[in-house]
Amino acid sequence: MFTFLNASFLVGLLAVSLPFLIHLFNRQRARTIPFSTLVFLKQLQHKKMRRLKLRQLLLLILRALVLGMVILAFARPSIKSGSTVVPGSQTQTAAVLILDNSLSMGLETDQGLLYQKAQLVAHKILNNFSNGDELHLLFTTDLTDVQIQKTIYSEARLIQLIDSSAVSYKYGDIWQAIEKGVELVEKSIYPNKEVYIISDFQKTGFPSEEWPRQIGASSAIRFYLIPCSDAEHDNVGITQVNLLDQILDKNKPVRLKVEIQNFGNRKVSELLVHCSLMGKRVAQEIITFPKRSSKLVEFRLIPTQRGLLNGTVEIEEDDLVLDDKAYFTLMIPEKTKVLCVGTGQSVRYFKLALMPTPEQESRFEIETITNVRTLPRSLDEYQVVALVNVPPLEGSWLDQLRQFVESGGGLVIIPGAQADLKFYNGHLLSRFGLPVFQQTIGQLGNTKAFVSLGSINWNHPIFQGMFKKKVRKLDSPQFNLILKTAPSAQVEEIIQFQNGIPFLLSKSLDQGKVLLFTSALDPGWSDLPFKAIFAPLVYCSVSYVSSSVNKANVQIKVGQTLETHLQMVTKDLFVVKPNGQRVRINPKAMGTEFVVRFSDTDLPGVYSLYSGEKLLQKWVVNIDPRESDLRLIKFNDLEKSLGNGVWKLDPEADFVQAIQKSRRGRELTMMFLGLALVLMLAEILLARGVKFSSTSKEVQT
Repeated sequence: MFTFLNASFLVGLLAVSLPFLIHLFNRQRARTIPFSTLVFLKQLQHKKMRRLKLRQLLLLILRALVLGMVILAFARPSIKSGSTVVPGSQTQTAAVLILDNSLSMGLETDQGLLYQKAQLVAHKILNNFSNGDELHLLFTTDLTDVQIQKTIYSEARLIQLIDSSAVSYKYGDIWQAIEKGVELVEKSIYPNKEVYIISDFQKTGFPSEEWPRQIGASSAIRFYLIPCSDAEHDNVGITQVNLLDQILDKNKPVRLKVEIQNFGNRKVSELLVHCSLMGKRVAQEIITFPKRSSKLVEFRLIPTQRGLLNGTVEIEEDDLVLDDKAYFTLMIPEKTKVLCVGTGQSVRYFKLALMPTPEQESRFEIETITNVRTLPRSLDEYQVVALVNVPPLEGSWLDQLRQFVESGGGLVIIPGAQADLKFYNGHLLSRFGLPVFQQTIGQLGNTKAFVSLGSINWNHPIFQGMFKKKVRKLDSPQFNLILKTAPSAQVEEIIQFQNGIPFLLSKSLDQGKVLLFTSALDPGWSDLPFKAIFAPLVYCSVSYVSSSVNKANVQIKVGQTLETHLQMVTKDLFVVKPNGQRVRINPKAMGTEFVVRFSDTDLPGVYSLYSGEKLLQKWVVNIDPRESDLRLIKFNDLEKSLGNGVWKLDPEADFVQAIQKSRRGRELTMMFLGLALVLMLAEILLARGVKFSSTSKEVQT
């Protein structure tokens, strides 16, 4: 947009007409002089007069242009990019200040933290506004708008908010903050619209699914980019911590896999990585890996106590210390309470399989119910329910059992002589998404016709730690009677018979797991209870579906919402944050259960949910690894998306004048003065030629 900062001087353009008026009023009339003959002189005079008049006309135009250029220069012409500001007036401004407080802004430099630098820049920017201007403050990790009309008091409030803010552990979506800023200023009635972005302009702050797309190309918004980091920095961060073992127990090795990534452009040599459990360092390793690469480190830990054990993985500190530590938990249950519902010999063999060996501690506490009329109304105190040779059960209790599994409980189903296929298929198996029994194969007690075990998925968590040696030798039981299930892609077949019919199936149901055996623990069905594989298989199966599967170690990123479902709430619920702060929460009733959501996850670490003094659940929260990648975005790409009104400011320089200049636009005063000088020089040279021609004419006359 072309405009004039001193438009009042444009009245002087009337002076451009002066050369033409002077020419008209001072025009000389031709005099008649008698002469003997004019035949040859008339021809010569006609040619010269035509040249002279052309030169005089050009001279007149040049003098008028010189006056015009000088007057336009005094009017201070400028070019603005899509602004509606009225020059020379106190036009009110609507501005959004976007302050990047994401984790990457915690980078330590020679001049201090990047975020401290960003705070100082924000102070300078606030000095560029007048009373009455509309100001908005946005943080990249929290897009809650803080809006004020600038006064002495409101500005002090904004400064206080900036000074009291700190680097967050959250991921910062810079592009989303820019879109929010554009939305805010476009709603304003003020004509002058500005968006300031103070950031390190980390490349990962511009998710590929959100940009590039133009948001400012057709708007009258000016964007000011103030980078706090002028170069890319090397960094190493912990990006992932995973437990390789799902069945955990005291004094048994636990494998922990840690991914460490080198985000820098230089090789990392002899980096110390160490693992701690309950504050005690238990393992460490020194690694070396090239630039822009990752390294997997596996630790073997041996927990020596029960309960929920907190652990950390740390690397040597670098310039960005906030991503040098990651958290994990190990849930080593004190007691796994098992509710065994059923009758017959299968129940006795099931309980015997869970009995500890002389060198083991008792891990399971078993409660047996043989009369289905005395089933408990609540399953909250149990971690596993085993239905072993059960008769038909009431549908309402089965619904409660499904909720128990969906909330994280474990279920083991083992048929037997009491197995009513109509009940199993129509009510039990279908309720949990398990394949129904199609037919029985074999004959009870017929030891001459049997089937053995065939394919086994040895990589399944049930078999982790079951065999001390890598070579697995199995003395297969002989099954006289089995139940054939319908094929289903919704379940995992862990063990199959030789004929391909599954023997042990697994199904995940929301937060819980279900295991289904297709043959009984009755000697009439098979000799499984007398084989060496029997006790470990049942023991590990119950451990697998129990809480010892370590549900507490589900990885969540800082800023994400924690959620769990409860069947019953009897006391006040509260969450204990990693810093010890207790936050009371109110669950929401949804149908027959309660949903608990907690969104104040601003710190990495372990969050604990309590009901009164009872611990209900733990969550592990770690930082988003995207914040560890310190590569910067290309400003050319960013400018294309923001349009023409983009200014990149140097935070080290006095950019106040640059902002004022951008508001005025690109001033063309010197260019117009230069044009006036060039035209004046041309006028002088042309005027000399006209004067010489006039003198020659007079001599000839």
